[in-house]
Amino acid sequence: MNVLVVAAAKNKLLGDLTSRLSRAGLICETIELSQGQPRGRLMSWLNTIRDVIRGSALSLNKRKDIVSFHFFSAPAALIAIIISVFGVPFSIHFWGSDYKYWRMKKSGVLHWLFMYLVRQAQFITFSNASVMADFEVKYKGARRTVLVRFGLDVLGSIDNLIEGGHGPAEPVRVVVGTNASPLQQHLEIIDEIENINSRLLSKMFFIFPLSYGSEEQAFKVVKRLEQTQLNYKISSSFISGGELAKFRAETDILIQLQKSDAMSAAMLESLYAGAKVITGTWLPYDELRAKGVDWFEIDKISDLGAELERVLDARVSSNINKKIVNDICGWDAVMPRWTDLYYVFVNTT
Repeated sequence: MNVLVVAAAKNKLLGDLTSRLSRAGLICETIELSQGQPRGRLMSWLNTIRDVIRGSALSLNKRKDIVSFHFFSAPAALIAIIISVFGVPFSIHFWGSDYKYWRMKKSGVLHWLFMYLVRQAQFITFSNASVMADFEVKYKGARRTVLVRFGLDVLGSIDNLIEGGHGPAEPVRVVVGTNASPLQQHLEIIDEIENINSRLLSKMFFIFPLSYGSEEQAFKVVKRLEQTQLNYKISSSFISGGELAKFRAETDILIQLQKSDAMSAAMLESLYAGAKVITGTWLPYDELRAKGVDWFEIDKISDLGAELERVLDARVSSNINKKIVNDICGWDAVMPRWTDLYYVFVNTT
């Protein structure tokens, strides 16, 4: 079976998945749409046109059995329209903010375009049960919706570090957000952190991962931090493998307060490694809550300062969190669902 994967950008999770699908007998080829955020509307449109032409040509010319769109952006939707006209089957795999983008289109051309495409897709996947339930209520007529997640390769490396007696660094290492997207609310979080008692602040070292996302937002975060007295570091290099496992194992607290999400891999990895996670009650993590995950939640950003002070001396049930994460996104748990998706499709066409 030949699968063309159309990705919004290079992504390790997706790379791990396609490698495992290949080992399961599928032939996978991946193309990446434009990376970064070009300055100016003209360059943005030119990149979109280029992506649509390239993606459509590959989909039509290489005799693929199915085209899988991971992160369903506007260029991906245009490619899907073109290939659907020629009868090429496709699947949609929502990652989180892409679904939110389409959900906000309540009328007009883009709304009806999306309604058409979700009915044409062979199957549609979600990594979050609450988001999938919202989709099923709002959009009728989809052929098949499936809850399936990416496995996390780094979990095994985290185990090796923890078993080897790798302990947390001093002072308390607080990771703020997971990328350079404005949705991470860095600026609002920094405002609240600055209000914390200076004696407590002196015990904390803040790390801001800005290795991917919006260059404009990263610039704003750096400039804002330069105005503070915080002890901090900007993490601007992409890390993976053992280096990523070490980063997770050394994280004492993760502040995960983005505006929207499906199921953050960075958050799950941090929970697995024993970090204390502060997240928002507005995020759709009902499955984790139902399973009894041990973390800390706030109702609004302005509650962060007081909560962070409380969390400093709190403890979490790291063994419970570790089991929950492994059950949700260990590769042994999730891979059968991915292979079933494609083999069921083949057997019904």
